[in-house]
Amino acid sequence: MDSFWIIFPLLPLVVIWVIWKVFLFKGLRWLQETSAED
Repeated sequence: MDSFWIIFPLLPLVVIWVIWKVFLFKGLRWLQETSAED
């Protein structure tokens, strides 16, 4: 039960980190595609 109180506050940070990574990855892919067209 103690580990729950350690992990629970970190959940939002993990979610934000994953979304940030996916957003960054898609953003880089999009930039490469747009720059390749020029």
